[in-house]
Amino acid sequence: MTQNLVSVITPCYNTAPYLPHLLESLLQQDYPHMEIIAVNDGSTDDTQKVLESYRNKFEAKGYSYKCLSQSNAGQSAAVNNALKLVRGEFLIWPDSDDWYNTPTAISTFVNTLRTLPKEYAEVRCVSTIVPEDDHSKSHTPAFIPDYRDENQFPYCLHDRHFLWGAGNYMVRMSAFDTVNPQREIYVEKRAGQNWQLLLPILYKYKCHTIEQSVHSILERSNSHSRGQFTKPATILEKTESFLNTIASTLNRMDMPADERDGYILEISSKYLRSLFDYACACGLSSQASRYAAQMKSLKITFTAKDTFYLLLAHSPRLNRIARRLVSAGLHACTTDSGQS
Repeated sequence: MTQNLVSVITPCYNTAPYLPHLLESLLQQDYPHMEIIAVNDGSTDDTQKVLESYRNKFEAKGYSYKCLSQSNAGQSAAVNNALKLVRGEFLIWPDSDDWYNTPTAISTFVNTLRTLPKEYAEVRCVSTIVPEDDHSKSHTPAFIPDYRDENQFPYCLHDRHFLWGAGNYMVRMSAFDTVNPQREIYVEKRAGQNWQLLLPILYKYKCHTIEQSVHSILERSNSHSRGQFTKPATILEKTESFLNTIASTLNRMDMPADERDGYILEISSKYLRSLFDYACACGLSSQASRYAAQMKSLKITFTAKDTFYLLLAHSPRLNRIARRLVSAGLHACTTDSGQS
C-alpha cells in the first residue's frame, strides 16, 4: 500500500461519448498522487480507443494509468478484477459517465479523511444530478438529517435515505482490507458494485458526509441502471439481482450468525414481496408461483389476498378483468373525492 496514493477504479462499457468528461476531470485535479485503473468491460464502441488516447496525458501529469480489458461480464466483475491491482491508501470508483465537478474534489476527500479518526473509514458527498437532455436542470438533492448519521449501514442495507452513487465515495484501503482481505466482491452481470463495496465497511466503520457537492452524475436513459431494464421480465431479473447481491454480501461479512440471518430475512421479505406483487400484476404466473414458494419456505407472511392475486396471475383473462374493475373503482373514488 502506497501512502498518499489515491486509486481510481472505473468500469467502462460503451461509454465512449461520455468517458472523456470523467478522464478530463481527473486530469484537472490538484491532488498530485493518483493511479487510474480503467476496465473496458467488452465494449463494442470506441471506449478502448478513448482510453488509450489518454495514456500520455495521464503519464505527463505523473499519474499511473492502467487499462484492462475483459469480456463483457458487468460492472461488478470489472471492479472485482481491478481491486487486486489497487496500491493506494485511498480508493474511489467513479462510473465512466460521471465526473468530478471541481479540481479540488480528490483533495477535499483526502483532506477530510485525514482530519478524521480511524473509526471513520469513509467520506462521501451529495452528488449533483445532471440530466443528459437538459443540463440547465442540474440539481443537488436537498441535504437531509439522515445523511449526517455516522452509522450508514442500515440506510444502505434497506436503501432508505441513502446517498447512492459511486465516485462520490472515498474509502481508506486499510479499512477495506480489514473487512475484505481477499478483495473479492459478489459478481453477477446484472449487479452493480456498490452494495458489495459499501456494506462491509459501513457495518464496521463510521462514515462522514461532506455537504459540498464535488461529484456529478449524468442522468441518461440508456445507462446501465436504466436502459437495460424496461420490460417486466428484465425488471424482475434486476430486482432479483438486488436480493442476490445483498444476501451474498452479507454472507461474506464477519458478523454474528443470528444477526446475519435476521438481516437476510428482512431483505428477503422486502424483495420477495415486491417481486411477487409485480409478477402477479404483470400476469407472470410461473415467476409469481416461484416467489410465492420462496416466501412460504421462509415463513414470510402470505395472506388470502396473496393467494387470490396468485390465482389471477394464472388467468390472464381474469387478471385483465380485475385490473379494469380496480381501475374503475379507483377512478370513481378519485372523482367522488373531488380530485381533479
